[in-house]
Amino acid sequence: MSPTLRSIALLAAGVLLTPMAIGQDSVALTTCSGGDATSPWDDVSATNGSEQCDDFVVDLNSFTTRWGVTYGIAPLLKTSKSSAGFNSSLGSSQGISRLQRTGNTTAKTYQVWSTPGSGVNNDPAVHTAPTSVSAPCSMNQFGVVMAEFGTTDFLTSYTGLVGATVNFHPANPGRLYVSKVMGATNGNSPLANLAAMGVGSVNEDGTIFFRADGFGATGGGGLTVLSGNNIFGVDLTARDCTKLNVISDDSPGQKDGPALQHYIVNSSDVHSTPNNLPPAVNGGSDFYLGLTFSTTFARGPVGSVATTGGHLAAGTNDMRGVQGYSTSNFGAVSSSAGICCGLGIDAVSGMSDHLNVWGVDAAGGITGTLGCQLPMSITDNSDGFMTLGPAGTLEFDHYHSQTAFQGGNAQVAARVDQNGDLLVAAIVDHPLDGGSDWPVNAVAVCKIDAGTGAETWTLAGWNDGVSGKAILDGPGGTAIGNLIPLNIVTGGTPLGPSMSAPMFDSVGNIYFLSALHINASGDDATGLIRAIYDPGTFSYELDLVFKTGDIFTGSNTGLDYLITFLGIADSNSAASGASWSGNMSDVAHASIPSGGLDTNDNRAMGGVVISASIIYDTDSDGSFDDCAALGADEDYNVLLYVGVDEWENLDKGKAGPGPGFVTPRMAFTGNGTAGSDWNVSLTNMQPGELFFLIAGFSQINSAFKFGTLVPSPDIILPGFPTGAGSFSITSPWPVGLPSCLDLYWQTWITGPASLGNFSATNGIRSTTP
Repeated sequence: MSPTLRSIALLAAGVLLTPMAIGQDSVALTTCSGGDATSPWDDVSATNGSEQCDDFVVDLNSFTTRWGVTYGIAPLLKTSKSSAGFNSSLGSSQGISRLQRTGNTTAKTYQVWSTPGSGVNNDPAVHTAPTSVSAPCSMNQFGVVMAEFGTTDFLTSYTGLVGATVNFHPANPGRLYVSKVMGATNGNSPLANLAAMGVGSVNEDGTIFFRADGFGATGGGGLTVLSGNNIFGVDLTARDCTKLNVISDDSPGQKDGPALQHYIVNSSDVHSTPNNLPPAVNGGSDFYLGLTFSTTFARGPVGSVATTGGHLAAGTNDMRGVQGYSTSNFGAVSSSAGICCGLGIDAVSGMSDHLNVWGVDAAGGITGTLGCQLPMSITDNSDGFMTLGPAGTLEFDHYHSQTAFQGGNAQVAARVDQNGDLLVAAIVDHPLDGGSDWPVNAVAVCKIDAGTGAETWTLAGWNDGVSGKAILDGPGGTAIGNLIPLNIVTGGTPLGPSMSAPMFDSVGNIYFLSALHINASGDDATGLIRAIYDPGTFSYELDLVFKTGDIFTGSNTGLDYLITFLGIADSNSAASGASWSGNMSDVAHASIPSGGLDTNDNRAMGGVVISASIIYDTDSDGSFDDCAALGADEDYNVLLYVGVDEWENLDKGKAGPGPGFVTPRMAFTGNGTAGSDWNVSLTNMQPGELFFLIAGFSQINSAFKFGTLVPSPDIILPGFPTGAGSFSITSPWPVGLPSCLDLYWQTWITGPASLGNFSATNGIRSTTP
């Protein structure tokens, strides 16, 4: 093989993309036929076989935030079909694993389809059969979970838990390999109601954690109603996909015994929904963390759960809500396996005005405590707004009504920032505590200095009962809208709250759902807000990620879908289906180090899941009208996933000829089949430059010509682009290479105007399929 042909073959073999497909971006073959969601009760005895497990591909659709930051989005999971009158069940609490498992390999094949009417449903009247693909090797894996509920056709209350392990290769994170599993149900048919269940959390190995009791259960199915307070785990990777996993008091009953873990068994002590200590920080086991109504902290593996005190911060004598957890460690609490957090009750006033933090070790032992107490007022360091009311009236909220039993998890978020300072955040009612549905809210953030222990406060977002903090079009930019109270959007029902619990990304940015107003359109909506952190001024500016009314195109069906609902409140409190601190990953994108990332870098966020309602324009008429509105479109409740969908960018190079130099950039596109085209694209090019494409089998990051040479220079391919701006080269893939081969790419550029001076693009890693 000639050097040039060998170079082209290597380049082609490095590209991972395959034909676009999306997992639960699907619609039924026939409109107005009940949709295509699967039944939670179909096991191997069902007419069309079991629907307990499905493996499929999800491809993200690129979009930009109002600041122009790029992410990918897709409906990752649909809720199940539990009644004939609705296309899918209602979504409740949900979560994503704190960490990602790296270097993961699976022998599974994943269903792929490319037209409307194909998907995972086994019923041939609902879906045509898809094709399948194998997953690449050396992937990152995370876990997700969501609770769902509804009323069956027999007027029985249904509750189910759906989870998934999700894999992606860092070189192509826009393609997700999803293994969806029906984790547990509260009955073996639409006639049975044996338990009430609430999520909970999930770890990177795919174990979901949930609480369950017999509240509201009516029996049925030949099984016994669950008694007492219970904490369960289900290892999704161990589920027997031919059978149901029914939560009841029967042993074994219709439980999937090998996959089911029972941490707290029929206890009289009330436990709130559980968190977990990730396997990567506790030695590799499934490990429960949680709070009880008797003011204790429970933790441990199955069969060895310890319940003690010692977790309360000074000045508090109780806690409210659900326990949060972060893998961050902070010296003031001597933690080695992360920090736990929650709402503390003041020992004198009885108000929930503390943010409690306690450190843990790998065995769940408490290593230290600290707390932040709400001051009389808090000033937003970005715009000067101040929460000011009578002394002692500010109080943290979102812990009322069903949240301790149904989730979500949790009210409080914590993160150690790039300077080593501890950030803790929660929703505060102001200028007074007006009750569980009070609409005047703010995201209050406490910072504890790592060196001095000094405590300072700011606001990441707020509304004042009429208007609120500005949403900008970029850093320090112009207002395009603002936060508002929820009652302006809903007309007063529900009244509030107006914001969800906050979520931290890897560098201290805060994400939350909020009611909002858009200036240009005059729309009032709810949306996902991204509050970008400035550690130097301890302040936040607001970006809008997406909102109700936004339209995205499914990468598989080719159909547009409209986001119709993002829940924040129910009839009397924060909704369990809102977002909570456990809805966002702790790590940066693909688990890359976050220490050097700019806070506005999209890679600072490692993935977020949001419960949403969407409607597909199945007849492609530009209007979104479901069957109930005499249209032909299909509506579903889904778990949206948002993450980085760009090819892995090693972000090296940056040598330049002098002032005014703009770093050229390189990108890959293509697919992984013989004879198909691959493409290398360059941008920020100057006229008449000569480029050298360098490919290597290892990453060396060596200093070279005032820049960084990313790959080992095993192959050098020259070319002669003309003109300025952008340049690309396209060629068919002639031959292949062994699977699972890592390759590294970079372009070095020189030209007549700067002979002897080089500029270097970013580096990119790829892996052969």
